[in-house]
Amino acid sequence: LNVARDRIDADVMNRLAHSRALARLTSLDVSGNPLGVGGVTELGRAKHLKQLQSLNLSNTDLGAAGLQRLAELTNLPALRHLDLSQNENGSEGLEVFLSSPLFAQLSSLSLAASNQFDDECAKMLAAVPDSANLQRLDLWHLRIKKRYADKLRQRFGKGLRAF
Repeated sequence: LNVARDRIDADVMNRLAHSRALARLTSLDVSGNPLGVGGVTELGRAKHLKQLQSLNLSNTDLGAAGLQRLAELTNLPALRHLDLSQNENGSEGLEVFLSSPLFAQLSSLSLAASNQFDDECAKMLAAVPDSANLQRLDLWHLRIKKRYADKLRQRFGKGLRAF
């Protein structure tokens, strides 16, 4: 389901997330909508997204608080692909997210063109163990110091899109 840039906010997400019509949904793109923390909270209340495998939250005003709230979600057991690009994913929110069960189940993650991405964020991602499920990491349009870039290349190889 693609509802990118359809002016979906937390109130609309509440109605959308509670629709039984979404029970078989495997992909949801809500990019470019002003969801913020409220929209992620509503997504977390959805009971019909058990089959969702791919979620695009690019450019949805998440910020660190939204990323932290996303880390708390337990209702997306099939989710494997998550796009968080073009959000303010700072180190505070990323640290919480990387230690979450939701992150542990992902095979691909995009943080491309994220605001507030700093050396601490790169350091945390470079430390993601090989045993983690994450195989693809998109860090396009981010400035990353060479020492972290080398570690990221070593960890993710061809699964890394960066610089």
